[in-house]
Amino acid sequence: MTDPPFLSQFSPQWTDPAYLEEILVQRSGLLAESVELVRESVLTGNKHHLLFIGPRGAGKTHLITLIHHRLQSDDLAEKARFAWLNEDETATSFLRLLILIYRSLSSRYPAEFPAATLTDLAGMEASTAQEKLGQTLLRELRGRTLVLLMENLDSLFRHLPVGEQLNWRAFVQNHPVFATIGTAQALFDGVSDRTEPFFGFFDTRHLEPLSVEEARTLLENIARLHGRTDLLAFLQTPTGQARVSAIHALAGGNPRLYLIFSGLISDAGALDELVRPFEEMVDRQLTSYYQERLRWLSPQQREIVQLLCRHGHPVAVKHIAEGLFTTHNSITGQLKQLREMRYLRGHEKGREVLYELTEPLMRLVLQVKETHNRKPLSLIVDFLRVWHERQEIEQRLGKCDPASLGRAYYAEALALIDSGGPNLRHEILRQSLGNAPPGQCDDEILNHARCLAEETGLAADWVRVGMILDDRKEWDEAVRVFTRVLVIGQASVADIAKALYLRGSTQDGAGRPEEAIADYTRVIKLPGAPAEQVAWSLVNRGFRHGKAERTEEAIADYTRVIELPGAPADQVAMAFYNLGVRHGQAGRPEEAIADFTRAIELPGASAHQVAVALYNRGVTHGQVGPPEDAIADYTRAIELPGAPAEPVAWALVNRGVTHAQAGRPDEAIADYTHAIELLGAPAEQVAKALANRGVSHGQAGRPEAAIADYTRAIELTGAPAESVALALNNRALTHAEAERAEPAVSDFAKLFHLDDQQAMSAFLSPRLHGIAEAVVKAIFSHTTDPPRWAARITEFVGHFGRYDGITQLGEALVKHLTVLAQSPLNHAAWDAWVGCWFAAGASLAPGDQDRLEIPLRLLRTGVDYLKTKEETRLLALPNEERKILRQALGLPEEP
Repeated sequence: MTDPPFLSQFSPQWTDPAYLEEILVQRSGLLAESVELVRESVLTGNKHHLLFIGPRGAGKTHLITLIHHRLQSDDLAEKARFAWLNEDETATSFLRLLILIYRSLSSRYPAEFPAATLTDLAGMEASTAQEKLGQTLLRELRGRTLVLLMENLDSLFRHLPVGEQLNWRAFVQNHPVFATIGTAQALFDGVSDRTEPFFGFFDTRHLEPLSVEEARTLLENIARLHGRTDLLAFLQTPTGQARVSAIHALAGGNPRLYLIFSGLISDAGALDELVRPFEEMVDRQLTSYYQERLRWLSPQQREIVQLLCRHGHPVAVKHIAEGLFTTHNSITGQLKQLREMRYLRGHEKGREVLYELTEPLMRLVLQVKETHNRKPLSLIVDFLRVWHERQEIEQRLGKCDPASLGRAYYAEALALIDSGGPNLRHEILRQSLGNAPPGQCDDEILNHARCLAEETGLAADWVRVGMILDDRKEWDEAVRVFTRVLVIGQASVADIAKALYLRGSTQDGAGRPEEAIADYTRVIKLPGAPAEQVAWSLVNRGFRHGKAERTEEAIADYTRVIELPGAPADQVAMAFYNLGVRHGQAGRPEEAIADFTRAIELPGASAHQVAVALYNRGVTHGQVGPPEDAIADYTRAIELPGAPAEPVAWALVNRGVTHAQAGRPDEAIADYTHAIELLGAPAEQVAKALANRGVSHGQAGRPEAAIADYTRAIELTGAPAESVALALNNRALTHAEAERAEPAVSDFAKLFHLDDQQAMSAFLSPRLHGIAEAVVKAIFSHTTDPPRWAARITEFVGHFGRYDGITQLGEALVKHLTVLAQSPLNHAAWDAWVGCWFAAGASLAPGDQDRLEIPLRLLRTGVDYLKTKEETRLLALPNEERKILRQALGLPEEP
């Protein structure tokens, strides 16, 4: 039986490099790049000096071990010599550093670097010994490159005086035979301070912590290396992925901790073997290191770090401030500095930032300092109760030798599980999920939420799953999940009410309004249902009734919300607002204004609700009252403290329109500009403001400014089709008025090519007459080449046919005869123009051909008349058609 692959958790250089290659994650690119830089150093005169920064356990030794391993190729064998210094040794002078380097070379290449060289230095003056050893080293290298591997470079620099650093830097510069691969636990003044000798010397790279995905890959690689196909399969299941996500909160992306955890996962007997060296590492190495790092901080910064050490999860700024009995503002700057110094990292969750320690091992050090009875390390205990179920911990405890070190860890984990406190794994998963809005949940988060719900069986956890599914528009599955909540035996009335309300909302999203109304009705009738759920159900049911033109039912629901005891203010405000909308649609503007007023004046209504009600009251005032009343409401919405950008943008655009209608173009342009520049304004309102400002510029005789605004609206990301269409239409008309026919034709073509067919139909329908006249004129003006006429005419005949506009196009074609009569083109060109239209008409569907038949006949006869000015040419038409043509040509009626 072969021994399993050995993976050292504390000394990766003792692990077979082939195994290190197999478990490598995240840093493949960095490794390959670093190897190439060192190869270049060996093979050319361009020497590189690399420095990798990362906390203990970040994988620095793993990385440089693989760099060293990959450089052991035949083409470098005679061109490089490697000196790997002992990480625990230090030097207080450049001479001492040279001795350490030479000793490493002598150990590895005894024939080339005899140990007697160092013996012969005994008794010499330090300066003489330094000179002699330096020259000997250079001579014995024989032109080769010395690749120097130095760990804990920050510690070396702390003990090496600046003068000795200057000697080292001068030696390296004067003798360019060195390439350096160094590591440090943090960035230090010796390389980052501009006044220090080695500033700018190293190519510095920070090793980032592992992501959840990378941590899982590392565990999978280790399982694969050990032949643990069962563990590999488990890690790839949703449950396994959720477990890794939970322990990520403990390990914080530290690769060494995952190596330790992998040993605990794979082998129940590994705890004794792993815990002792881990405890010793914490006690002997980490404690002094982290104590020193804490001494670098200000008192308040130390308090922040110590508080976070006591939390096993990210903490919001508000809670940090409360824990330190201070204000949010007083610690914001300190948190920023700690983040820049890499003590902390932040997680943005909406508008909130949560902070945690960058190095989870610091938390262990605090525990060691604060306890005096050699309690089991909390990190290992927490891992055991996060990864294993209670039954498995019991089994492992039963197999432990009574005197073993591991027994205390399993006993502590079991005691915490049985203490009646919350399940740590569930709490970690719930905290991570609780901070993620449903709209930001990917497949992995959904799997975690589902696993959590499966394990706990709690209604609240299943509700979260349903909300994520609903946001992903997986409506049928969301309905099944919400339905599942209804049959959970321990579900409270509040849980059932929430599940019913959310199921109704999901049915709404899925386009099943009657099923939605049924669920809202069940909530409304549910005995003991919370007022909040009842109120939302009434609001939503009222909205559904309104959509179905059941106005009185909608009004009745909104009225019930207003009268509901305990209904939250924002829902009452929403009810007043919706009631106002319904009264307005029912032709009762005075009642609508009264409803909006009650929403505006409601105590506790949110700034958003007040702003929306003010905007809508302004719209209603604009419809029935003097414009100044509307402007007053829009102004209040714009100036309302805390009002969101969306209703403020609406109010600005509408106030601008009102100013424009009142003949105040400067005020209108100022409002449109404010909306355009408003941070967070929706693209729809920005596009409207741009289009409207373009109109105002055009009316003021500034066509280029108008075109610039229309162009910005057209190119605006997220602008709705109606706004883009309006801007394209207006830009085309502006080009046409300026007799720039080609860009006008191009814009009209783009207008008809917009994707949203339904929106385009609504936009084009009232405008087809004007667009048709402009299109016909622009096509005729932009070229005198019949083939280009033919191509454009055929294109636009198809466009107008698609939007049922052939009749309008035919009328525009006949009206255009007066323009044609004034053109300098010869009669042959006129005939070519007519021929292009007849050819294009022949390509239409039969119904559209019929609609264009009379206009084409009028066009043909009209051109014949214009060529000869003989009224007898008109007799080719029936009487009614002659009347139409005579009117188009400006001829008097027939006697």
